[in-house]
Amino acid sequence: MEASDDPEDLKLLVRILRFLRDWDQAELAAAAGVDVSSISHYETGRTVPPRRTLERLAAAAGLPMSFVEGSLLPVVSAARTLTAPRSSASDGAVEESAAALGRALSAAARSALTAFLGQLREPPES
Repeated sequence: MEASDDPEDLKLLVRILRFLRDWDQAELAAAAGVDVSSISHYETGRTVPPRRTLERLAAAAGLPMSFVEGSLLPVVSAARTLTAPRSSASDGAVEESAAALGRALSAAARSALTAFLGQLREPPES
């Protein structure tokens, strides 16, 4: 993973991917072809999902891995830092995270807009 190898970020990512589809753990597991107990372990931080599994989870949620790595994980990481108790995050880390969050949200907005415009350009299905 390029954006984040932090187990806390990955734990939240699995939950986010599941919530995006409004699925329970069993539904995400079935869609991604993994055991439901694995989803539970990923979400509680008991185990860290391997990259291949993250790719399968992202695909099941309908997201390209490039979006997950380039936008979603940076947002998760920055948001976690910004919401951390002040004693555990220095002012410099908070400023850096706020800037990273802004960049990631801008990238996410660009990705969403590009995807939307791409759909508008595609000929309608007959």
